[in-house]
Amino acid sequence: MLSPPVQPMLAEARAELPPERALPGGLAFEQKPDGYRAVLFAGPGRAHLQSRNGADLSSAFPEITAAGRDLRQPLVLDGELVVATEGRLDFGRLQARARRRGAGARQAARTAPAHLIVFDVLDTADGPLLNEPYQARRALLEELFTEEVLAAPFVLCPATTDRATAEDWLDPAWGAAGIEGVVVKGLAQKYQPGRRGWIKVRARASAEAVVASVTGRVAAPVRSCWAATTRQAACGSSRGRHRCRRRPDGRSAACCPQAERSTPGSTAASPPVGAPARRSTTGRSCRRRGRVRRGHRGGPGPLPAPHPLPARTRGPEPPAAAAPRGLI
Repeated sequence: MLSPPVQPMLAEARAELPPERALPGGLAFEQKPDGYRAVLFAGPGRAHLQSRNGADLSSAFPEITAAGRDLRQPLVLDGELVVATEGRLDFGRLQARARRRGAGARQAARTAPAHLIVFDVLDTADGPLLNEPYQARRALLEELFTEEVLAAPFVLCPATTDRATAEDWLDPAWGAAGIEGVVVKGLAQKYQPGRRGWIKVRARASAEAVVASVTGRVAAPVRSCWAATTRQAACGSSRGRHRCRRRPDGRSAACCPQAERSTPGSTAASPPVGAPARRSTTGRSCRRRGRVRRGHRGGPGPLPAPHPLPARTRGPEPPAAAAPRGLI
């Protein structure tokens, strides 16, 4: 039998689903839940729960280790630890659970029980399965659930070979339920500890906004500026642009220092309404017709009209709870 620690096989991040022949034997797709990667060494009277980095999580999740000790046969399982709250996966509560030990962990196991979503089996009583192809390991894992060798708190990770189903799992509506995206595996791939041999594609949800602000009095602003930004929640990146309005006489008004110091799309603190306008002392400048003009007071000018935003579309609602199923 394998013994801890075992480095789990990892996935390389990609922006989109790969072509069919990107991995050996064709592609299989699994849901990627929002949780902690964990390897469970279990069997009659023994259980050890290992994190991705090799840390011992056994005492933090006593309900998982207790279920592991009650198994009828020795197994080494690879999966994702999750905690569900009100029909969705709650990563914040999972983090809180991971910090508890002793009586606090036992209390948390009753009020916010964890589950292990299992997507691979690495060892059985017949010996290690690391050199077996993914398709064979998946078939054995489904059999363990069918024969009820594995039951709650163990859950079979949904998987499919249908590309259209995998694309549906990338819809942001699944992200609201706690599904981060899709992990792509080769049907003929062996399990290679520590190697980034799989592919991970995250679901992406973006939002657009236009933010406007003024310095000086609202009725007679000295400067007005606006920023338009698009933010993608999956990668945490944002891109946007910032502009300052010209004065009515056609000359450029200086950019507000707060906006220059901020990143595109961020909201900078502006002076309170009615505060007297001040001359810029930052030395920064705006360019107009190839010449540099220093900051100066400007007359009142209208704020730019905001761009119309597209109507928000809503994807299909995910099911309240994904029942364990094997589709390969």
